[in-house]
Amino acid sequence: MRKDEDRPYAYRTGKVEFFLLPFKCDERALVPRLETESLVREVLRELKSDDYGTVVDVGTGSGVIAVTIAANRRDLRIVALDRSEAALSLARENAAQNGVAVEFVLSDLLSDLSISDTGPFESEWGTSKRTPERDGIFFVANLPYVRAGATDLSPDTAFEPPEALYGGLKTGFELTRRFLEEVERFAKSHPDRKIAVACEVGDDHEDEIARAARELGRDVRTFADLTGTHRFFTYRIWPS
Repeated sequence: MRKDEDRPYAYRTGKVEFFLLPFKCDERALVPRLETESLVREVLRELKSDDYGTVVDVGTGSGVIAVTIAANRRDLRIVALDRSEAALSLARENAAQNGVAVEFVLSDLLSDLSISDTGPFESEWGTSKRTPERDGIFFVANLPYVRAGATDLSPDTAFEPPEALYGGLKTGFELTRRFLEEVERFAKSHPDRKIAVACEVGDDHEDEIARAARELGRDVRTFADLTGTHRFFTYRIWPS
């Protein structure tokens, strides 16, 4: 049973801060978690190279990842995908509030991402530094990763959209695994593009990360949040 006193503080105030930026927050999307800042920080570090021209935020929710990256890298093309139109409407409001250019696409994972979404781009903030060599795509995903039926959740999660919480029946890693398989198919259909992936998953998914890396044949690097918990991983798919 939901109790009003358990309603997330961010929902009650209608706002939340992420990476020192202001965001609207309501029941259209999950409340952004502080630990996700570690994922964004690592992606921004990786983007210092000249390999990438596009960032694709998969399962954008309230848009904090896409908007934060757009605010810090106005020379890049930022595309945000989500299967929820309600979440996308909130993300659009957050992009407008922070004055950044993000392209939003209604899509179940990569199903409606076309190559034109990652094509040549001139930033509204100035001339893009994109070159043929700097046409890589960086996929970032903080997808639902809670196991359906989990009983150890905090009471405030009862107010959050279930589709933004639960990632599968057995482990909660299933949706992330499906995303990784879709990235592999995308890479095979665009063999000349440099591709990178960075994900946030549950703090109990280390074995699932290792299994996916083994089965996909990828050299995966994990990294920790500020508490030392290894809940993030990243890898590259480079043209041979």
